[in-house]
Formats: sequence, C-alpha cells, structure tokens
Amino acid sequence: MAVELALDIASGILLGLGALLIVIAAIGMLRFSDLFKRLHAASVAETGGMLCLVAGMLLQSPHWLVAVKLVLIALLLMLTNPVSTHALARAALYDGYRPALRKREEQAASSGHGKVPDGQASHRKAQP
Repeated sequence: MAVELALDIASGILLGLGALLIVIAAIGMLRFSDLFKRLHAASVAETGGMLCLVAGMLLQSPHWLVAVKLVLIALLLMLTNPVSTHALARAALYDGYRPALRKREEQAASSGHGKVPDGQASHRKAQP
C-alpha cells in the first residue's frame, strides 16, 4: 500500500513536471521573436518534458510490455527531435535567415570592430 502511494506521488510529480516543461516550451514559442530562439525553446523543453512524461507513465505501467513500448517511444523521440530541429535550422540558414544578434554585437559591427555574418543583424531574410 505504501509503495503504491509512493509510486503514485512520484508519477504525479513527473507528469506534472513534464506538462509544465511543455507549457514553458509553448510560451517560449510565442514569446521569442527569432526563429532560432523558438527552435531552441521548443526542442530543449519538448525533449525534457517528454522524458518526464514517459518516466511518469513508466511508474504507472501495469505490464512490462507497456514499459518496453514507452521506452521505445522515448528513444525514438530522443533521436528524431534533435535531428529535425537541426534540419529546420539548417534549412532556415540555407534560405537566408540569420540569427538575431545582441545590441552590443550590432554596435560593434556598425563601428567596424566586429563581424556580422553576411552583414545581417536581424531575423529577417537576407536581401540578395
């Protein structure tokens, strides 16, 4: 009885933490202005949130076959999420998007003391 209660509490904490991380990722997607910052917020929090959710579900799994399926799902997502994020970032760079730079870097670039890639200091597409 006490072990079941402890598993339920630990599972609830992990599920709540996973849900919180995914909500934080969604807020980051809405709040950040740059494509690359949005990708970072989504990929990092989504992977962490997914791991917490799967760990919480593992504690509640009634049978070993369910646990194996959950572990396989987690492994699949851990492999595909970083790869897809990297592919999206590379495609954006290839299409001409540049990361937004900090004001200090922009000032250094405009005064000639620093370099800005392709002369772009915004998140908009580079002009050909």
